[in-house]
Amino acid sequence: FPSHDNPADVKVIKKIGEEGVLCMLSDCLGVSKDGGSVPESVLGPTFNKVMAENVGRQIMLTVISSNLARMHQIIDAAKKHNRKVVLAGRSIEQTVKIGMELGYLPFKKEDFVSEREAYKQPQGNLLYMIAGCFGQVGSALDRVSKNEHDDISLEKNALIIFSAEPSPPGVDVEVLLLVFSSTV
Repeated sequence: FPSHDNPADVKVIKKIGEEGVLCMLSDCLGVSKDGGSVPESVLGPTFNKVMAENVGRQIMLTVISSNLARMHQIIDAAKKHNRKVVLAGRSIEQTVKIGMELGYLPFKKEDFVSEREAYKQPQGNLLYMIAGCFGQVGSALDRVSKNEHDDISLEKNALIIFSAEPSPPGVDVEVLLLVFSSTV
């Protein structure tokens, strides 16, 4: 279920289907797996707990850049724990900008610190929302893990959170390689 909206109205969808839908296109990761999934809404309390348990620690949280509902929960949690959000990666920056312009992310510019200014801040006062949850080569997280990012450096004892399941085939291998390369 969405974290900020009502769940889909299955009865309405069924009625439309009975009226003779010619074609429906949908995209859903994990749809071919048996069982259900955990509701998106459980993540907000999880993000809050992680931040409460890691006061003063550098935190980088990677997320699928199209998931506005999850981004909303992440930014909410950061605000509750007096952390400014650093948007790291072009896709993350663009999605948040558009989400704010359209009113889906009701936050202020003051809630954020730019990548280029983040190094001036105490790292425990920031939350990096960073692109690269699928281990994409050249992503912000990939560059940070290799100490190749122009503006962001990993502190010793930094906490990196992957807030996405590596579902597409082969992605789990890329994520494991990224995690391994960041520990070497």
